[in-house]
Amino acid sequence: MYIAGFIDDKNDSFSDYTYALSEYGIELICTDKKMSKLDIYEWILENKIEFLFIDHKLIPKYDFVGTELLAYLNQSLPDMHFAILTSYKTDSLEDKLVPEAFTIDRKIFNEIDLSDFA
Repeated sequence: MYIAGFIDDKNDSFSDYTYALSEYGIELICTDKKMSKLDIYEWILENKIEFLFIDHKLIPKYDFVGTELLAYLNQSLPDMHFAILTSYKTDSLEDKLVPEAFTIDRKIFNEIDLSDFA
């Protein structure tokens, strides 16, 4: 089983994503706790997460946005696979912290061939 993580300020889409990913043998896990970037790093290691979906708009639950988290994690986990999930792709590109290829528009989540991530 391939394990993917999900970081979002709201987990209302979690069950939909869990179902879609389970069709490809991917277990999606998330946490409801507010965590620091370091806490998230440790959570990834503890849960043996191989791919991380990160919402761009994490505020107010977190003190940072998804692209900041991705940039931080990428320094310590350069071989980790990440994607920013957003309904506002241009917002996640404005801060110039991640390449456009790392962003996925939430509207097309169900249309993506998820086997590309496995």
